[in-house]
Amino acid sequence: MWSYIGFSALCLLAYAVFCFIISVIIKRNDIVDIAWGLGYSFLFLAHIIRSGSFPTNPLVVFPFLLVLLWSLRLAGYLAIRMGKTEDFRYLNWRNEWGKRVYIISFFRVYILQNIFLLLVSLPITVIMYSYNNQLLPASQEISSILWVFFAIGLFGLLYESIADLQMHRFRRNKSNKGTIITTGLWKYSRHPNYFGEMVVWWAVWAFTLPSLWYIAIIGPTIITLLLRFVSGVPFLERRFGKHPDFPAYAAKTPAIVPILGRLLMKKS
Repeated sequence: MWSYIGFSALCLLAYAVFCFIISVIIKRNDIVDIAWGLGYSFLFLAHIIRSGSFPTNPLVVFPFLLVLLWSLRLAGYLAIRMGKTEDFRYLNWRNEWGKRVYIISFFRVYILQNIFLLLVSLPITVIMYSYNNQLLPASQEISSILWVFFAIGLFGLLYESIADLQMHRFRRNKSNKGTIITTGLWKYSRHPNYFGEMVVWWAVWAFTLPSLWYIAIIGPTIITLLLRFVSGVPFLERRFGKHPDFPAYAAKTPAIVPILGRLLMKKS
């Protein structure tokens, strides 16, 4: 297993260097956001190429399709959202770091992100290790439970896509300037896109249950914690929390989980 983790680490190091070089050429560090999603497909494909042939086992095919669809959709959405100038977060860092911007950004932006990518992608590494070492059931038949896992993943992908589309349309409507979105899926949770993303990664993890699931569970756990407590909810709510309408919206709307969160809020 360690050799597979090492292979993932080497692939992602090369990926980080490649993305960093591109950022230096175009003078934009915000491409790292697009690289985040694409990195998972890149890693999955690297492991498949290393195995010598494309797997036909549904325990590999289904999670590969989920990761591929999720990463391409996310990268495409973020590419469409990119402005003509660098995102304000990276622009502020660029001004703050001054002459040291390249060395600091390489480690604090590209290397750090790919460390998290390595951890979150552990289900991918476990799936490919299990497949290549015959730890997965050999049957090529697609059982009903695998369809359930795949359907859950597709639901999460669709949920995240709809939430992002609703936000995109909301922002494009000039009459919404100065307001916060409280309609559509955003009526049921403050960050429905994060809920969909979490569902996708827990579905991918489910395909590791026949093998080393207790190692792979690190991946969805970390992405859940990151989105809820680190780079997701806290960051955005520090930015939009000062809006006069936000306290009332937050008081009646759960952060991420739409149904369970609302029930818990009512009980409290």
